[in-house]
Amino acid sequence: MDTSSTSSRPRPWLAAAIAVAIAAMFAAALAGWAVHGTSILFTYAQDGLAWCL
Repeated sequence: MDTSSTSSRPRPWLAAAIAVAIAAMFAAALAGWAVHGTSILFTYAQDGLAWCL
């Protein structure tokens, strides 16, 4: 078992989860922007931050 390959990427699933979360956030923001205008971006950001905390 080669440990050098795993040490360079210790948590590939974590990077994938972050990428999916960012993509979902952008998709929601763009959908809200298309429907309601730019102000909805801030609403989504505040709601998402409050939900995470």
